[in-house]
Amino acid sequence: MERQKKSRPFGVFAVIGLAAALTGALISAALIMEYFGLSFSLTQAVCRAGGELNACRTAAKSAFAALRSLPLVGDIPVALFGFIYYCYASLLFAIALRQGARSDKAPLVLIVLLSIPALAADLFLFLVSAMFIRVFCPLCTASYAATLIITASSLLTLRRYRKSVGDVMAADGPVLSLPTFLRERIFAHGFAIILIAAVGMGIGLLARSSLAESMARFGGDERISRLIERYEAVLESRIDIEEAPFDGNPGAPVRIVVFSDFNCSSCVRMDKSLKRLLEERQGELVIYYKNFPLGEQCRDTADHRKEVSSCLAARAALCAAKQGRYTAYSTALYLDCETGVEHDIRSLRGHAARVGLDSSDFDACMASNEALEHVRQDRLEGERLLVDGTPTLFVNNRMLDTADLDQRTLRALIEYITNRSQGRSR
Repeated sequence: MERQKKSRPFGVFAVIGLAAALTGALISAALIMEYFGLSFSLTQAVCRAGGELNACRTAAKSAFAALRSLPLVGDIPVALFGFIYYCYASLLFAIALRQGARSDKAPLVLIVLLSIPALAADLFLFLVSAMFIRVFCPLCTASYAATLIITASSLLTLRRYRKSVGDVMAADGPVLSLPTFLRERIFAHGFAIILIAAVGMGIGLLARSSLAESMARFGGDERISRLIERYEAVLESRIDIEEAPFDGNPGAPVRIVVFSDFNCSSCVRMDKSLKRLLEERQGELVIYYKNFPLGEQCRDTADHRKEVSSCLAARAALCAAKQGRYTAYSTALYLDCETGVEHDIRSLRGHAARVGLDSSDFDACMASNEALEHVRQDRLEGERLLVDGTPTLFVNNRMLDTADLDQRTLRALIEYITNRSQGRSR
């Protein structure tokens, strides 16, 4: 009876530790896949909790997240080391449970010894995340909690079954029995660790092959492949879209934020391409419009230089958006740019009348500072995001490289994102 009472807390603590280790292994596997660009609907939901960014992807793709370009193996994500630790801890807890309360405690001592550097690594990564990456990664935090639970569970189990410090350091105590435990099982445990590492690397290869398979749908087109690879490599940025005009379904899997200038001929072509894509991919795409008037920022409305003309046009488009006519009004502004008509207050009022705006509301909006301040904030946000020209596109919060960007390659990228989004939701 006494033996059963003593076995009960041993089993409880060991099972808690085993559950934490298995959970940590699953979390590490998810972070390995995030590093290589593969997400699932559950991890997406967890990692975007409390914000629009995938914080786990941001942490997993940071400069601190991997040993890169190693000979023969390439990149090794830091999460792989966590995967090895958690899986091996699971094995040791399983051995301890199988042996029972009265047997050798060396597996638990080994867990404690391994947990010390694991806790130090977790503390370092937490500080890096807080001070340098500046994101809150829910999966990372859950893995830190798993390490703490593993350490506490193994210590509590050991504490329950020692009568004094002398017992622990005795000849048959758990600390001094550890070398014997390892010596007798060195090859089996070494093979287990190698196998665990191979499984972790296999998870990374699986994620990479999934990306390659998705890209293979486009027939090996180099420009499309480069665009997709660069898209996957870029970290997400926080973009304020709360008051930005938009077209499309706000819940669409593909969200494009475009920074543009109404005096930019390339923006005219991009606007036409985006509108065609909206028609082709109805329900799958939403476009938010941000202003980035080139040259100096908005100044006196009496100054008719080109950059000030851009600012006037941006203000007018925002005033049209307040009356629900942004798309029609911006189309008229781009037509002026295409035909060489300068944006001035007279032409802007003419467009307001033609698209059916209330003229008094439009004039009041243009006379106020609200639209002007909105344009200035758009411009400042663009500078923060390192926008240095127009048009600049962000797809799902990632800045696109314009080198391979046109309607065909953008269409392919949208198809790629949509297909992967549908695959994650299955």
